[in-house]
Amino acid sequence: EVLEPYLMQIGFIRRTPKGRIIAKKAYQYFGITPPETKK
Repeated sequence: EVLEPYLMQIGFIRRTPKGRIIAKKAYQYFGITPPETKK
């Protein structure tokens, strides 16, 4: 796929051991509030 590497390159998606997550930069770009994380 072409989109995933590009989104990772520009910092919108991050890889984690549990899978891909949306990075803070993507939330800021689209002007939405990230969900609260459970700790």
